[in-house]
Amino acid sequence: MTAPPYAVDAKALAEQVRYWDDVQQVTSADDIDPEAGEIFFEPADGYQLIPVHE
Repeated sequence: MTAPPYAVDAKALAEQVRYWDDVQQVTSADDIDPEAGEIFFEPADGYQLIPVHE
């Protein structure tokens, strides 16, 4: 059986995952250093999976 063209090699993908050692939480826009790198947003109550109904 041939894998579909959109199949993901889970092992290869997992080997590419990296975590930042220097992540800092900011509480104010004044704390953001525009030269420091990336900004990530996370909802205060966490992430949820919401069922999609057709």
